[in-house]
Amino acid sequence: MMLAHLGFSCWIIDLPGTGESEADPALLSLDDWHDAVDSAAADIKADAIIALRGGAILGRHSQHLPHWSLSAMDGQMIIRELLRLRMASDRGLGKLSTTAQLTAIASHLGLEIGGYWLSPALFDGLSNEILLSYPNSISYQLENNIKGGEDPMLAGEPMWRHAEPGRSLSMAAAMANAIATWLD
Repeated sequence: MMLAHLGFSCWIIDLPGTGESEADPALLSLDDWHDAVDSAAADIKADAIIALRGGAILGRHSQHLPHWSLSAMDGQMIIRELLRLRMASDRGLGKLSTTAQLTAIASHLGLEIGGYWLSPALFDGLSNEILLSYPNSISYQLENNIKGGEDPMLAGEPMWRHAEPGRSLSMAAAMANAIATWLD
């Protein structure tokens, strides 16, 4: 909404198997997610792609577009976080699971994590997906990120780490300003 107030049109897409999508999650692969991003970018004649975290790996045919990302993750990082989430959920239910066990199950049968189904094809696709560097791209990290590096920093807290959904107007404003400055 803040970008709209600054004069930019924005679209947020639901990936197949998420949100309002009617796609069968059991049949999805990472290619379906790449295709969804590419199709959306083409359909709306996007000038740029803005991505958070794992969204930064998506879109094979829209790589020519400028990309802005925050806390970008490759597929291995996504899988690690998803498996940690599932192991924590299992512990809460009194079950003990390991990364190796869950990886074997996910690769052969699929796995539910955080209310979403990951098919074997999607799990394996994510496991092998690398984070590409695009010619006209910029990747921000949060100031409190221990990873450090040379990426520019953005003040804010990782909302995805909260147990309950929330919002941070100051972080949203910082993101909107950084994106608007980058697009101008």
